[in-house]
Amino acid sequence: MEERTSVKLKSTVETKEFGKVYLPAILNMKKIGFCIVALALLSSCASLLFNTLLSPKVEEIKLVNRSTMDEVVFIPMVHISHKSFYKDVARKVDSLNNLGYSFIYESVSSNLKDSIQKDLVWRKFRKVMGFQPSYVLGNERVDTVNRLIMDKFPYPAEVDLMSQPSYAALNIDTSKSICGDVSLEIIIAAFEQKNGEITLSECDMETGFEGDYNCLKGDKKEFVQNFIMGYRDSILVENFLALRQSQVAIIYGARHFKGFYKRLKDYDSNWKKTK
Repeated sequence: MEERTSVKLKSTVETKEFGKVYLPAILNMKKIGFCIVALALLSSCASLLFNTLLSPKVEEIKLVNRSTMDEVVFIPMVHISHKSFYKDVARKVDSLNNLGYSFIYESVSSNLKDSIQKDLVWRKFRKVMGFQPSYVLGNERVDTVNRLIMDKFPYPAEVDLMSQPSYAALNIDTSKSICGDVSLEIIIAAFEQKNGEITLSECDMETGFEGDYNCLKGDKKEFVQNFIMGYRDSILVENFLALRQSQVAIIYGARHFKGFYKRLKDYDSNWKKTK
């Protein structure tokens, strides 16, 4: 029988803008997607992610190639933020559309048609990440009526949070844009090719996608650092280079910028940040 553990966080944290914010809410915001804030705050790109999470406005990052004069605008996203943050994203996307920019967007999902195979992929994802994947649950990330995140973690009334809206609501036409991502089953397959098959226990198979997940976890650090992050960062660069456009806007998770920029400069050192 597997050992089951439960950890409750009761601490609070002070920020200049928010005042008192419940730490569980902050720590679990990125559990909703594929990257965890707790890990990000320990990384060298923590400042970018944390500032994006708390900022009422988006701070886009501009790159230029000194040789070709090609331009990239990277719009760092988070799955939960201020309503004003997403309004600012939509406004800037509209402006970039008017300037003729091509768009690359982030989207991880399963393309499997077989429900059994899709269920297996999501269980493997849950095994290595150690939490219930919200995309399977289909729940709202933010309950604005009860002021709860994931129906569990409270946040203060003075914080006007919302879940990341659809790309259409952000003025991005996905039919005319490029998905720079890969499917979840490809990520899982790449991980298993390097690390061996993710073995699901009886607990994993019997635990549904509702309620707490208390089965033994997999190698989350390896999965997040080298596949949720590194592998997808490489795919993003490949898709960007294949686009062959002189003006490209990339709307992607904030934590991915560091890996994207490093790999882009490895390919062509002429790329640099601009103000």
